[in-house]
Amino acid sequence: MVDFWREIFDYLQRRLGQSVASCIGIIWGIFLMIVLVGVGTGFEYGIYRLFEDFSKGCTYVYAGETSKVSAKSSIGKQISFKEEDIAVLKKTTDAITAISPEISQWFKIKYKGKEGNFELKGISEDYLKIKKINVSSGRFLNKLDFDESRKTVVIGKNVVDVLFKNEDPIGRSVEINGSFFSVVGILKNTQMGYADERACYLPLSTFNVAITDSEEFKVFLYDVENQKKSKEVEEIVRNKLSQICGFDKTDDRAIYISSIDQQVGMFTSFFDAIKYFMWFVGISTLVGGIIGVGNIMNATVRERTREIGIRKAIGAKSMDIKKMIIAETLTITFISGVVGILLGWLVLLLIGCFISDDSLIMTKPHLDVVTTIFSMIVLIVSGVLAGLKPASYA
Repeated sequence: MVDFWREIFDYLQRRLGQSVASCIGIIWGIFLMIVLVGVGTGFEYGIYRLFEDFSKGCTYVYAGETSKVSAKSSIGKQISFKEEDIAVLKKTTDAITAISPEISQWFKIKYKGKEGNFELKGISEDYLKIKKINVSSGRFLNKLDFDESRKTVVIGKNVVDVLFKNEDPIGRSVEINGSFFSVVGILKNTQMGYADERACYLPLSTFNVAITDSEEFKVFLYDVENQKKSKEVEEIVRNKLSQICGFDKTDDRAIYISSIDQQVGMFTSFFDAIKYFMWFVGISTLVGGIIGVGNIMNATVRERTREIGIRKAIGAKSMDIKKMIIAETLTITFISGVVGILLGWLVLLLIGCFISDDSLIMTKPHLDVVTTIFSMIVLIVSGVLAGLKPASYA
């Protein structure tokens, strides 16, 4: 057996030019598949990482305007919500574990002669059960802030850069709409938190008194304990709000409901389609390379008619000749596959050097084990099939 494989490698070395030409197509096919799938997977993981800050059952509800006539409204009526509305939803819907408004307005914030326009967000205590918000220093809003309507604020990184520069903002007071708020924390940047760089979080009760005198808001979010009931809860919420706010429950423009689960599902379908395309491109290129190997081996066999004749004359059996040709084909495809995988892995490492750990929509690409194993299986099977015709001819 050792002599058998030594003879094959000796032959491939003697015909190095033909061997390399046979390898190029397969190397390129494997390389392309490894890189495409690796980059695609990194992009996929990066997008999914955006949703890590939200609970899996998180659902947003946005107010719109009516597009259908109902008993309580005409076309074009602006829909809005009140705290008592969402309180009714939580009380009457057991599946909702937490619910909170997300009131947002842009205001000018001042500190020692410096000022800037930033987004103020009023939230309730339940908000922290639905969305995870981290701070780089200080603390976030706590129960006492909400219960006592304290004038406390947590600010984003950009707010710190504009108003405080080299000064520590924790414990300082900033002026908002004529009132002074104590800075208790600085928001930490996360994948989804880049939008919070220019944001400031306040207790909802404080926001309603110091920032706006309106009790109405356009957005709220809730959390569902069981994701499987997400669709059912959406229907309940829509029906209940149609009664409270006075719009037709079939009016899709009156309110818009979007769950994290639905968004993840949309991205999953999108990435599945991309994966199928990448696999199609990679396998098509790979098959082309394998066909090329078969053609080259066929031509090689024709050139070796004299050699094969001598082998048979000194006692070699037809099966021995077939085994030799198939083994040569397998050797070429296997070596090509290994080289293609190594090159693809090196390129993925190189790409990873240019992607930081806190990249917004992409993680460092890596070698996909499933793709690698599947590619090698395809190569081995295809190598046997590609060698059958020239082996039979031999």
